[in-house]
Amino acid sequence: MRDGGSQKDAAARLGISDAAVSQRLKTALWAAEADAHPTLVRLVADLGSRFDAGGSAGSDTGHPAEPDDGGAR
Repeated sequence: MRDGGSQKDAAARLGISDAAVSQRLKTALWAAEADAHPTLVRLVADLGSRFDAGGSAGSDTGHPAEPDDGGAR
C-alpha cells in the first residue's frame, strides 16, 4: 500500500482475498501507522542530521541525557 499499490493488488500478489487483506490491515492498525509514518520519518531525519552535524541528542557520549533527579539515588 505504501508503494502505491492497492489492497486488491496486494491480495492478488499474496494469493488471498481482498477481505483478508483488509482484515489484516485493520488488525495491524495500518491507518494509524500510515498517518504517523511521515512524521516519524521527519523526526528520524532531524535526529540524524543533528548527529551528522556533530551534535548529540543528550550527553557528549551520544546517549540520551539522564533526567535531573536532584542527585537522589
